[in-house]
Amino acid sequence: MRAFRLISGLRKLSPEFWVNFAVKAILIGLLAIGAFSGLQQFEGKAFLWRLAIYPIADLIIPVIWTMLGRRPAYPYAADVLLTLPFLIDTAGNARTTPALFGLFSVVTLAADILIEQRGGMAPRTAAWYDKTSPSFADAIALVRRHLWVQQGTFMPSEREHESIKVPRLLYHRMLDTLAYAA
Repeated sequence: MRAFRLISGLRKLSPEFWVNFAVKAILIGLLAIGAFSGLQQFEGKAFLWRLAIYPIADLIIPVIWTMLGRRPAYPYAADVLLTLPFLIDTAGNARTTPALFGLFSVVTLAADILIEQRGGMAPRTAAWYDKTSPSFADAIALVRRHLWVQQGTFMPSEREHESIKVPRLLYHRMLDTLAYAA
């Protein structure tokens, strides 16, 4: 019964949380492997320094958010975007794909949670390709779009003279196009 409550509580956490958690966990795991494994591919690449400095840099967003009184909502997208260069650098040195598979798994799980919350998802199709179930491109586009909307990435300008009215249909098509292209 206790395990059921724990799993139920974890499912309530947002997909943004899980993507952010996965990116940070993979980064710390790769840094620890690089610093302590003794593998040749990590020699002479200052992984002990990286293990000390990268997590400090990774705390910038949480510290600023806490100093601002934890308002507005936590900026998961900004936090992930700050962490990704460190992860890409570390994964490049590790030359390892399991970490990327882990990230793909988290994106897939986040998309699954979003699809469950929305009651389904129609995959994006084209005239030359009629697919019946969502692909990974659909899943990552769904997660990107959700992160962007939740974080207000494409919010209108606060100054009236900079605002341009865009029809809602065009706005959503542009957002979908960016989600698939990014």
